[in-house]
Amino acid sequence: MNETDHTLEQVLRAKQERSARGAVTGLVTARTSDTVSRVVDVLNARAVGAVLVTEGDQLVGIFTERDVLRRVLGPGHDPWVLRVASVMTSQLSCADPAMKVSTAMRMMSEAQHRHLPVVERGLVVGIVSIGDLTHHVSAHLRESVSDLSTYIGGPAVSVGLPYAARATTVSTDTSANSDAPYYEGPLRFTHQ
Repeated sequence: MNETDHTLEQVLRAKQERSARGAVTGLVTARTSDTVSRVVDVLNARAVGAVLVTEGDQLVGIFTERDVLRRVLGPGHDPWVLRVASVMTSQLSCADPAMKVSTAMRMMSEAQHRHLPVVERGLVVGIVSIGDLTHHVSAHLRESVSDLSTYIGGPAVSVGLPYAARATTVSTDTSANSDAPYYEGPLRFTHQ
């Protein structure tokens, strides 16, 4: 099987496995009423490039690092006052877990999106970034090269491919702040 024929469900499963080794996974959310400054704190604390914006249990948008630059700082808005609802992306592109990695990569490239919520039967089951997809493809390419090398000439000493992505551990403790912008529970998404 070609690595780009894998599904987003497989990518999300691999992210969960990396989570067990210290990488941050799961849904990182903010409320529509949160200030941009607060959401930037969440982006930094969780070491992620995007948060899903919610109203109750409904996914209503996404807010990314790029939004901070283009929609907040570029126009000169005050991030300590501006609410994320006014600068988030509300016209969401979403994917099904059964979507092929190649299709998701093409979709993200054409729309110039770096993050893609994954929705199954109206529930958000995860989010993938273009980095997650390239990591998944490159990991499987390394395996393929190693397998081919072993098949052709015996066990490979090294296939010479660098391991590009390193997992980092960040604190996700929000107990000190009862106003934490995390929603616990399933997020619902209905196409608009």
